Amino acid sequence: MTLTIADIKNAKIKDRTYKLTDAHGLFIQVSPAGTKSWRFKYRHGGKERLLSFGRYPQIGLAAARVARDDARDLLFEGKDPVLEKRRERQRKLDASEATFRRVADEWLSDHAPLWSLSNATRVRNRFERDLYPVFGSTPIGMIESIDILRALRSIEARGSIETAKRVRGYIRSVFKKAKGEQLVTVAMIMEIDELRDALKPARRGRRQPALTTIPELLDLQQCIDRAKSSIATKLASRLLALTAVRIGVQGCALDRI
Repeated sequence: MTLTIADIKNAKIKDRTYKLTDAHGLFIQVSPAGTKSWRFKYRHGGKERLLSFGRYPQIGLAAARVARDDARDLLFEGKDPVLEKRRERQRKLDASEATFRRVADEWLSDHAPLWSLSNATRVRNRFERDLYPVFGSTPIGMIESIDILRALRSIEARGSIETAKRVRGYIRSVFKKAKGEQLVTVAMIMEIDELRDALKPARRGRRQPALTTIPELLDLQQCIDRAKSSIATKLASRLLALTAVRIGVQGCALDRI
């Protein structure tokens, strides 16, 4: 016979611990102190194991049966429910310790060697100034898109429209790293993508007219020669002028020389 709520409520306190059996390995254990605890008995790997679901009445009869059925599903998949419970507890602990700042610092450390020193410093400063004070100490899995939008709006309020868009991209990259570590869901990354539509449009840049006369070109080159740039930069400028290629294809021009 299976247990009823009345059976559990009417369970008498005895001098020793005893159990009331439900079905499929589920039972409630009654201690001499009157504590009623749910247990699930099963076999895995040829050994008998016990899994605890918590105390009654915090965990009711229906909830205990659901927990038992979930554990049986794990057994059907060849998994040990006790080990899976420990792993889940560890995952929750890891998630609580995985603050946005910790994950972002790891992401910055991974990417900084690929950037120039000035760019790495600039990106880190944006995190330190605009993001860490807002939700740096918050577990990354608990951050919502509205929190991110508020931080981006604060950047926009300074008139830094383009910076807000770049910072959104940095945040997205940090969350992609967190997704790889199973700290956030792909749905959160999709929400960050949708924030693009909530940001202010960037101002259109002014068109830079081309220099089309010899005096204008000479004047430009003389300005470059007087600049404090390195000799390599100055020679690169002359090379571009001679080959008439765009900066993006300068490497192709060099290959042909």
